[in-house]
Amino acid sequence: MALQNSEIRILNINFPDRLLTIKQHDAHAGGISGVKLSFDERCLVSAGKDGILFVHALDKYMIC
Repeated sequence: MALQNSEIRILNINFPDRLLTIKQHDAHAGGISGVKLSFDERCLVSAGKDGILFVHALDKYMIC
């Protein structure tokens, strides 16, 4: 999920108390407008309202 404060939170549905928070975008520039997970779940692309795209490399152990 993308939050208004420019954080992305990823949680494992098997362990809902564990989550990964990614902070890349500048909250002062308008937050995050979209997030997409790659088909192999190894990358996450986030788009900021400021027009910047970030590609985040994910490791399955980051949120398990």
